[in-house]
Amino acid sequence: MKSFKQHVDEKIEFYLDKSKDNTEKYVAHDGDYWYTGKIGMKGGEMFLKFTAISGKNSYFEKAKLKKTSPKEIEKDVGITVDSKKFYKR
Repeated sequence: MKSFKQHVDEKIEFYLDKSKDNTEKYVAHDGDYWYTGKIGMKGGEMFLKFTAISGKNSYFEKAKLKKTSPKEIEKDVGITVDSKKFYKR
């Protein structure tokens, strides 16, 4: 039987939006919300966080997104990726 964490981890999909050249090219989708990457700071360390985007569902559904993993995103960014917490604001 799967734990709740495993269920949530499987539900979230990560993508690259090749049409962008900033942190917004990192995209996540949890079934309800689309999230784009933003730089965050914690304890003097930079990290990539995912924040919800409103009103752009049609853009992401039509965009040619390339499916990826959090580990691949972390390699590409070169800083820590917070792939466990998704910010609604």
